[in-house]
Amino acid sequence: ERVPGAEDVLPAPLPPYRVLTGLADRFGRTLTYRREAAGDLAGEITGVTDGAGREFRLVLTTQAQRAEEARTSSLSSSDRSRPLSASAFPDTLPGTEYGPDRGIRLSAVWLMHDPAYPESLPVGDPEALITTAVT
Repeated sequence: ERVPGAEDVLPAPLPPYRVLTGLADRFGRTLTYRREAAGDLAGEITGVTDGAGREFRLVLTTQAQRAEEARTSSLSSSDRSRPLSASAFPDTLPGTEYGPDRGIRLSAVWLMHDPAYPESLPVGDPEALITTAVT
């Protein structure tokens, strides 16, 4: 096994063909990840199942989606004191020293299935556990 040098970046990045599919800790608790297969969110984690069998859906949004939502709500707002500017809601984000920012953010976490309390989930619409504010 190769010992990393003083100038090596740690931890070494994984090759692109290796993706994280789950985690297990020393007590046997597990998380299994599901990834989006296609579209703007291809390869991103969009679902998690824990060791108790609870299934969560992660709602991700892109910068373009958030910009469109902000522009739409700004147009329908009754507050006319701030002028609408297209540059105030950019469709892309600038790059950083870590590389380009794809603009994908977690916007909500939904509990889809809980085997311990299957009757307590709303019918047809999952229960929102966390919703973040988009600023």
